Amino acid sequence: MDRRYSRAEKGKGQAPPELPAKRPPVRIPLNDNEDLIEANRLTIIGRLTNPQMQKPIRAVIDFMAQVWNMEGRIVGRALGLDKFQFKFESEYDLLQVLEKGPYHYKRWMILLQRWEPTVADNFPSKISFNVRIHGIPLHFWSEVTIHPIGKELGDYTIKDVKEAKIWVEVNGLEPLIMKLEIELPTSEITEVELEYIKIEKHCFSCFSLLHEEGTCPYRPYNALPPKERALGITQRIALQRIEAEKKRHDDRRGYRRPDEARSFSRYPEDSYAQAGRVRGDERSSHFRRDDHGRDQSILSRTARPISEYGRSKASTPQYRVVERNRPSSASSTPQAKGADFRTTLPPHTTKTVPPIAEVEITPTRTIKDRLGDSSKTKANSNSGSKDR
Repeated sequence: MDRRYSRAEKGKGQAPPELPAKRPPVRIPLNDNEDLIEANRLTIIGRLTNPQMQKPIRAVIDFMAQVWNMEGRIVGRALGLDKFQFKFESEYDLLQVLEKGPYHYKRWMILLQRWEPTVADNFPSKISFNVRIHGIPLHFWSEVTIHPIGKELGDYTIKDVKEAKIWVEVNGLEPLIMKLEIELPTSEITEVELEYIKIEKHCFSCFSLLHEEGTCPYRPYNALPPKERALGITQRIALQRIEAEKKRHDDRRGYRRPDEARSFSRYPEDSYAQAGRVRGDERSSHFRRDDHGRDQSILSRTARPISEYGRSKASTPQYRVVERNRPSSASSTPQAKGADFRTTLPPHTTKTVPPIAEVEITPTRTIKDRLGDSSKTKANSNSGSKDR
């Protein structure tokens, strides 16, 4: 029996619906836009290099106005998910902002370019850096050597010949140039390295400003981490700056990394803890002095060691001392007429000093004398009531 073919094999299934035809572009009539061009003449257009990390874009607009110290003097507006606009009041403020760049938000660079009447998708794409050139031979260190290097990078201006530093405007949407080979007048070929000053996060493999190394399509499969391989000058400086910022952030949160030394003198809270321990020691010493004075007072009054008053020795006979200047509860109790107020001590009150006490201390007044004074006071008070 022959095999049966499915509907898909026979081609009898329903064909997928065709996409609608592309609409023709909408034609805009000719109009005079000279006034609009003039209205946007003092405008800067910005682009985020990593929108996922730098969102929301409204926060970027507010942040840049604070960085430039121009709150209330500029108007910012979002132009999509990764672009924004700033309108200035004067030409001077606009040029000052561009000259003090580059800028970053959340450690990712921001592309800023003066507005031009264009509709290109890659606008804005320019970002300006101060670039220091390393590796120029000393006997060729001059403007004649610096000019062709700057021209290779983009629109440039020489800032300092002694430091071989130039101000250059590069394409921020393309990977940056980190090294260049130059041919000297002697037909020798050497390599110079470029240091991009104030650059923040970027890819350490392809040198793009748009992604990190972990998502780079050109990163080798077996590439070592940045901390474990040789890096260029720009990458080393950027990595040190990023690590320093992370450390400051951790210090503000009170977090210590496991690999850091446990140095207690580095943190101000340790000095407060030490001061608290000193105050605690002083209070403990003060309490010990008070306890010692209280013990001496009890010992001088009772002529007995303090150890006999422990709660654990409940079977030890004790007696109650009645002070003259503090009448006892018995003195306020009404007594029967003609009652005998002479008080005799119970048999157990004639306790001698335990053998463990080698020094016998004689109290200034005996218990009998104290109780006798109390009895006389009761008798005098009752005799007065009889006279009345």
